[in-house]
Amino acid sequence: MPSLSNFDQRQTFNSKDEEVIPKPLLSMRKTNCAFSVPPMVPAPDPNISLPEFVVPKVTGQKVMETVCLVFNVTMSDLVSVRRARRVARPRQVAMYFSRLLCPHLSLPMIGAMLGGRDHTTIMHGCRQIEGLLHHDKELAAKCQAVSDLLGEAKK
Repeated sequence: MPSLSNFDQRQTFNSKDEEVIPKPLLSMRKTNCAFSVPPMVPAPDPNISLPEFVVPKVTGQKVMETVCLVFNVTMSDLVSVRRARRVARPRQVAMYFSRLLCPHLSLPMIGAMLGGRDHTTIMHGCRQIEGLLHHDKELAAKCQAVSDLLGEAKK
């Protein structure tokens, strides 16, 4: 790699050369530093109160705890890689309620919370529960219990 002392006399490298100049160093010639400093943002006024929706009333953690309580599974079961129905169904319910009650959580964030799952897995789990709620009375009753417990947590 070229040294910084002779940086102004650098030569260009083609794809056959082994050395490559990192992009941050390319900007050094003009700015004399390897990175640019973002502009200063004024601090918020401490006298202004934030809107209520900034602080979530139901968190992903609270959803997971409530689902564990109602379905009688452990938190480690929810985040595990196990695919047995007795573990997968409560996990899907946690996906469903996290998506429904936590608009501040994106699909990738819900996936990360539930053991590093992909956002498409979260979408599939939500669709599964939505479909099953119409047919499976036992699941509907448990989901109602989760909803009731989370409704109390919102107050």
